[in-house]
Amino acid sequence: MDRAEGLRRLRALGFREPYALTLWEHFDDAERRGKPSHGHARVGWLETQEFDPLARPRQLDDGRWDGNGAVGYLVLARVAAAQIASPPRQARLVVCERTFPTGMLGAHARRLAEAGLIGVLTATSPARLGPPGGPKVAGTNPLAIAIPSSDGRPLVADVSMGAVTWGDVVAGNATEDELVPFGGAQWHKAFALALGISAHALDELNGRPLGTAIPGRVLVALAVLSLAGACAVGIWAASAWGWGLLAFVAVGAFLVPAYNLEWFGGAFHNTWGLALAWAAFPVLTAFYAQAVTLRAEALLAAGFASLLIVVQRTLSTPVRHARRTLGSLEGVEPMERSLRILPWAIVLLAAALVTARLT
Repeated sequence: MDRAEGLRRLRALGFREPYALTLWEHFDDAERRGKPSHGHARVGWLETQEFDPLARPRQLDDGRWDGNGAVGYLVLARVAAAQIASPPRQARLVVCERTFPTGMLGAHARRLAEAGLIGVLTATSPARLGPPGGPKVAGTNPLAIAIPSSDGRPLVADVSMGAVTWGDVVAGNATEDELVPFGGAQWHKAFALALGISAHALDELNGRPLGTAIPGRVLVALAVLSLAGACAVGIWAASAWGWGLLAFVAVGAFLVPAYNLEWFGGAFHNTWGLALAWAAFPVLTAFYAQAVTLRAEALLAAGFASLLIVVQRTLSTPVRHARRTLGSLEGVEPMERSLRILPWAIVLLAAALVTARLT
């Protein structure tokens, strides 16, 4: 499909010139970036849908928009334009209601980054993911992150929680049976992502360490939904690779709120709690997911990860205090340099392990 045909068909659907052009540019961008599921095929898909081509989104307040019957592509385009025209001082959470379809989220995030803003977009979806042959228990819930760069080309990551997207199914490029949790055999990526979102939302809810203005109810919703999604992915993995994984899912579901909300008087919220919950436990979980057992090397690796976190925490605490409270790194420069060197030491260790495995 070329530009002339695409615009002609979009105008025939009732879209006025500027909106037809916005839609075509979105579809054509997706096509050129190798995402045909969100590309030209969506023109034909729109021709099968019922919508009001003249509807326009409504801004309810600074952080809420209502699609108001408009096609989701145009809603997000309008919302992105509003953020660029009036950028936030620090951060701004914007919720779009009744906004479907969203299209390629990375396109909207990239537009924000090209204007100098960091954009993080996600979307809900009906339950379309589940264990093989089992019920659908989680949405594909795509996530796009775009960060400006000095050369003018933003860094953009745009992923779905499914191995394929629902758009692939709509475009006929995949079947519903192929729509399984993110990465298929690499399901742990979706698990880690969902768990991370939940942990950070709870952390911000408990004392606002990041200083955001995100409403408490939004943080609670993010935490609950993402933790539930992580558990759903974990249950799916257990059904496919061994029910022993359920023990790790249960422990993880407990540790996230216990640590971040400082349950039991903060018994878990300390240096060793951090080391055990966010270093040793992930290592053991990852090992079990791959080997379906725990061996001595797993325990040794977990011990290494725990001590690494203790060292990092010991160094970073005074550096963070100096940076945030005193406004100067005077007196802690050696610790700052050590923190910068530490990641490279880990990279070299990882490279050594990979080399040993391959040779």
